[in-house]
Amino acid sequence: MDKLQLNSTAISLLVKFYHRPRFEKWIKLETLRSNVIEAVGTDTFTLKINRYVSTALSIPESIIEKLFWMDAIILFYDLVSKNIPTIKLPLLQPSKPTRDDSLSWDYEGRSYYTWLHLLAKEYGWTIEYVNNLDVDHVMALIQEVLTEQQLEKEFQWSMSEIAYQYNKTTKTSKFVPLTRPYWMLPKPQEIKIVKMPKMYFPVGNIVDLSGISLELERQGRLGNKKEP
Repeated sequence: MDKLQLNSTAISLLVKFYHRPRFEKWIKLETLRSNVIEAVGTDTFTLKINRYVSTALSIPESIIEKLFWMDAIILFYDLVSKNIPTIKLPLLQPSKPTRDDSLSWDYEGRSYYTWLHLLAKEYGWTIEYVNNLDVDHVMALIQEVLTEQQLEKEFQWSMSEIAYQYNKTTKTSKFVPLTRPYWMLPKPQEIKIVKMPKMYFPVGNIVDLSGISLELERQGRLGNKKEP
């Protein structure tokens, strides 16, 4: 079967008129995107790419399969970039990987139902209403709900005895705060470059000896001496 090859203009038009979908379809695409990443280096990589592009553009997968493989990959990366939330939230920043984040009750597509449950329970919204929300609004609201839940946990923690660690040596108790999620941790401060005061400069002429070892090696005075 001959491959259907798109030119750069056709690809640009497909991406230009593509609009980021509402929450329900967006979270489905995020699951498919994760599947593509997991399939890198396997025989199913092309299949996962085609499935993502097909779902994003609402084009039958049988048609996407006829595309030249490079066109499908270009479309995939362009569509992924269009689907990235525009709102910059700490919640959406990558977390530090751990040895095993898997859960025994996890399954593909669970993130959609987790977030849907969170919003429906908090605001009393219907599934249809949540599905049609803008992605940026969903992400911002989810972070606010999780923030409120975390602060409530910290308050409850501070009221319990186990939050205060007793030191037998000093015979005093010290409060141990509840661990916060990565997106609530303080941002690392940028290290400021401070100029060295003149009074700390070495006295006399400063000679740069950073390349002396290379020069001695070239002359055969360092390490194995070169034969004349």
